[in-house]
Amino acid sequence: MKHSYTLLIALVLLVSLSACHVEVINPYDPRDAFVGTYDVEEYSETYWETTYYGVDIYKSSYEPNVVWIDNFYGIGLEVAGQVDGTRLRIPPQRIGDYDIEGQGYLDGNGNVQLFFTLVERRFFNDRVDNCDAVFYAVW
Repeated sequence: MKHSYTLLIALVLLVSLSACHVEVINPYDPRDAFVGTYDVEEYSETYWETTYYGVDIYKSSYEPNVVWIDNFYGIGLEVAGQVDGTRLRIPPQRIGDYDIEGQGYLDGNGNVQLFFTLVERRFFNDRVDNCDAVFYAVW
C-alpha cells in the first residue's frame, strides 16, 4: 500500500511538472534609451547658424523599433526614427513640404548625436539644409 502512495505522488509530481510552461520575456526595449525630453543644439552646415529648441522622443505604439521625434527642426514636425541598438536612423520621409532623412546614435552620456538633411520644397527652388544636432537629455 505504501508503494502505491509513493507511486501516486511521483505520478502527480511528474504530471504537474510537465504541465509547467516557462516563458522567457525580454523586458529590454532599446527604444527606452532614446525616450525622453531633450534640449537640442542644431548647427546648420548650410547656413553656418546654430539654433536651439526642445524635442520629445517617444515610442511608437504599433511598430516595435520606431520612435517619434516631436518638434523636429524646431518647427513642430513629427518625424519617425528607427532604433537599432544605440543607432537611430531617420528613413527618408516627406512631411508637408519637407523631405527629411538622417542618422545618428546615442552617445555614452545619454545624448543623441544626429546628422540629417532637410529639404524644404518650394515652388521655384528647394531649400536644402544639412545639419548636425546634439539632443541633450533633460533629466
